[in-house]
Amino acid sequence: MKKKWSLFSVFNYLFLALFSFTTLYPFIYIIAYSLSDGVEAMNHPIYFLPREFTIENYVTIFQDSKFLDAYVITILRTIIGTSLHVFLSALFAYALTRKELPGKTFLTFYIFIPSIFGGGMMLV
Repeated sequence: MKKKWSLFSVFNYLFLALFSFTTLYPFIYIIAYSLSDGVEAMNHPIYFLPREFTIENYVTIFQDSKFLDAYVITILRTIIGTSLHVFLSALFAYALTRKELPGKTFLTFYIFIPSIFGGGMMLV
């Protein structure tokens, strides 16, 4: 049994394909640009595929010790920051479960109100 295509399905698939392409194209462009020769990329624009394939750009970056140091700092900040945030959130949530906590109502609204209204809405 063949599937019948409706007009909505055709436009839906076209829209999703266009949306997917516009979402993925910047990443493809950056990867193509990084995998091409620098002089060639400056002289001739790159749209989808590199004209002269080279990994020289990546070799140069990974030979620089500052790049690797920055990458280690980024990873450590992510691990430490996430762990600390989860730990402190768990402590705060446990404290809010206690009925005898002084100022519990204020603290609950202090957390609850910003979760409803974003930071951009507070300016209005």
